[in-house]
Amino acid sequence: MQAAVDVLRGGGSAMDAAIAAVHCVEDNLEDFGVGTGGIPNLLGEVELDATVMDGRTLAAGA
Repeated sequence: MQAAVDVLRGGGSAMDAAIAAVHCVEDNLEDFGVGTGGIPNLLGEVELDATVMDGRTLAAGA
């Protein structure tokens, strides 16, 4: 989560900080709930599906 703190301290937005935090979790091979360390699907593939939405503007992206 230090990445999110660094973004905020550097003047970044809360959205940028949230995205930085998610990247850290997804890249953690020791976290088997989500990300690259996640449990494979029925085909044996680890899926990395994500989306984000700005609640003020309703802008969304993946």
